[in-house]
Amino acid sequence: MPRSRYNPAVRLVWLSMLIAARAGAEPERVVIADLGLHVVGAGYQLPVASHVALQLDLESYTPWTQEARFFELQGIAVRGRPVFYANADAVTRWWLSPFAQVGIGWAKRDGTRRSGVVSAAGVSVGYAWLLWAHVHVALGAGVQYDDARIPGGSSKPSFASLWPQLDGTLGYAF
Repeated sequence: MPRSRYNPAVRLVWLSMLIAARAGAEPERVVIADLGLHVVGAGYQLPVASHVALQLDLESYTPWTQEARFFELQGIAVRGRPVFYANADAVTRWWLSPFAQVGIGWAKRDGTRRSGVVSAAGVSVGYAWLLWAHVHVALGAGVQYDDARIPGGSSKPSFASLWPQLDGTLGYAF
């Protein structure tokens, strides 16, 4: 009796061929460690169209360039951004990315710990490399409007101003 094409050995061969074919394809998705100017976090980048990926990150927020004392204001934020790549269907070369983030921050004001909204919006331009077929490195710079509103006044630790933006991510592309 002949073996069926649904035999486990045949399935294994087909699966191996699919994996090998995919291994040669350009990676599209990226799991990211975000190492930006005011944030450190983790995220995921997913392609949604030719030249376009969406990125969502969960960030630890520390605006050290805005503080009177180091770690005066701490927070957690969610950042979303479309990333427009010059290279079609890939996660490499030149990119442009507007972004927005929102979260909650906490700091002491008059000896009392208070929490409030932290947010930022901006745009960056940069370049991304793919090393060893899967290590994704992206560096960029731009500008952002950064805003922190801690109840009790408009002086530090609250602030609202335009600042330079630095992007740096390290990730695994697949």
